[in-house]
Amino acid sequence: MSMVNGMDLNDVKFDAYLANRHSLQDPQIIKVTPGTTVRLRLINASASTNY
Repeated sequence: MSMVNGMDLNDVKFDAYLANRHSLQDPQIIKVTPGTTVRLRLINASASTNY
């Protein structure tokens, strides 16, 4: 199978990548005070994109 435009047949082109339902053009900003513990939960729920 040949590659068309450098993409694999399983590649999907997305309009935007979201984090907490926000795009990079409109990020969610959370203000915290110094010394506060911040817990991050990172989940890789992707199906095909590996930046």
